[in-house]
Amino acid sequence: MILTIKNRIIESFNRIKQILRALPENPELKRVIAFRDSIMERSRTNVKDRNRFLLIGIGSLLLLDYLMFCYHTDKNIFSIFPTIPIMEDKREIEVYLPGLDGETIFKEKRQIMGFPSDERFVRYLFNTVRKGSQFDNTSIMVPVELQIRNIWITDVDNISKNEKLCVVDVEVPVIEKDITPLQGSELLFKEAFRQTVKANIPSITEITILERGIPDKKLWDVVSQ
Repeated sequence: MILTIKNRIIESFNRIKQILRALPENPELKRVIAFRDSIMERSRTNVKDRNRFLLIGIGSLLLLDYLMFCYHTDKNIFSIFPTIPIMEDKREIEVYLPGLDGETIFKEKRQIMGFPSDERFVRYLFNTVRKGSQFDNTSIMVPVELQIRNIWITDVDNISKNEKLCVVDVEVPVIEKDITPLQGSELLFKEAFRQTVKANIPSITEITILERGIPDKKLWDVVSQ
């Protein structure tokens, strides 16, 4: 390949020489021809000069080829490297939250990164509903810092294979004495969490919340004991 490029460069020099000699003679053309002859002579007698001229010739051809490519494609000559594609892994989710009136549930949209498993996604959804709205102070609707002990997502016999059961086991720490839970806040929180999970993971159709392994136990009642 290098030999072929070298031969093309030599042919180009010879073609240029013929064109120049066909033109009317003048001192400037004679100097150009003499310079070309000196380069060719040095390339024959000196290996370093020959390699140097060869590299310069190849580089010049590649640069000219790149400039012509940029010209025909309307590309900026300084845009040598292509832009790095952005790995966009964000997704929009719907989060249902308990309202301050203790009766209604409202919806917010969030932009999040993907999760490697449904269990980790459910954990995120649980904590998001627990923390409340990004725009209003609804944290009073969940007066305790619920801690998730474990999450299971599994198939059950009375549900088709495409539908799953999600079990969330939580632990309830002691609530501050000056905080009084609002009436209906626990049921509203549980319903908001169920709607959030079903909206974002359609394969989960049943959600059960345990308190230290015990189902259907009122979480807020644990605090008051």
